[in-house]
Amino acid sequence: MEKAMDLKTSQGTKCVAISADNRRCVTLDKSGLLTLWNIDVRYFVSEDPKPLFSVDKALEASISLSSSSGKNASQSMNEDIQEEEEDPVVRQAFPNHVSQLAFSPDGKILICIAGCHIKFLQIEENKKKIFPIALIRYAHQRSIDTLLVPQQISSSPFILTAALDSRPQLWHLPDLSASSS
Repeated sequence: MEKAMDLKTSQGTKCVAISADNRRCVTLDKSGLLTLWNIDVRYFVSEDPKPLFSVDKALEASISLSSSSGKNASQSMNEDIQEEEEDPVVRQAFPNHVSQLAFSPDGKILICIAGCHIKFLQIEENKKKIFPIALIRYAHQRSIDTLLVPQQISSSPFILTAALDSRPQLWHLPDLSASSS
């Protein structure tokens, strides 16, 4: 098997996710820089992937409660979604302990896992922006080790998370129509 391409970051790559259509990916480097890439290139003739834009410290930005939020399929949104400033442990988790990234099926939301917390970021490619729209604090009692994103686009998209707390959870993705300005 041959290598297809390199995604070079200045500080070393911490996490990477590839969109469902295999045309874009996002990298998180050790300094906290999120970079969205166009990987729909002719790698067989050594064409390099193209960085579309980067956002520094995007995972450290706070989320207001007025923004859209993900919810557990079996619980109320208000019980799970809280402002991260209330808890310094959560505030430090995202710049320091991100372990997984994934795109939503439509590629408009980036899902970030840090310990037992889940953060959702909206990707606005035309405005070159990635910003947080929802946070689920303490989604599990232990660190999340499994994140599954069904790749079919549905009217009620969701993700599945699991940890060693033996409680797999289904979460609805945030509704972007509620957060659009």
